[in-house]
Amino acid sequence: EIWGIRRKRPLVRRILVYTVGVTLGPVVVGAAIFMIQLVLRESVSAVKLHAEGVAVLRQAVPFLISLAFFSILYYVAPARPVRWRHALLSGALAAFATDLLRVGFAWYVDHAPTYELLYGALAAVPIFLLWIYVFWMIVLAGAAVTASLANAARE
Repeated sequence: EIWGIRRKRPLVRRILVYTVGVTLGPVVVGAAIFMIQLVLRESVSAVKLHAEGVAVLRQAVPFLISLAFFSILYYVAPARPVRWRHALLSGALAAFATDLLRVGFAWYVDHAPTYELLYGALAAVPIFLLWIYVFWMIVLAGAAVTASLANAARE
């Protein structure tokens, strides 16, 4: 619907892409950002770099990974041609929103421990489900921006 494509992909392919995308997309992005930050932290402590440079790296690398992920997604996923500059702009907006989401969730987990009192050992489940929901709202908003830019370029 976002792209205005009339001819749909085969049902099996749509189900496979949707299932893999919904379950693995947010997990892969979150895990990649976490792992890269972990590697950066460990390698920096081993080399003893300056604190300012480390802070810049720890902020820039997850953003750049998200930018690359979203830009490639918005360039490859639609069933119609997309210009790289449109995909990059939408990818930058989605990466910025994802960075805000990451910071917001980290702040919430640190400052609002009441969810652990309510859910106990299963406290991560509602947080994870909320993460998936908001993440996919960001993905869809970026896709809508990309489609709007593509439509404006055609006119």
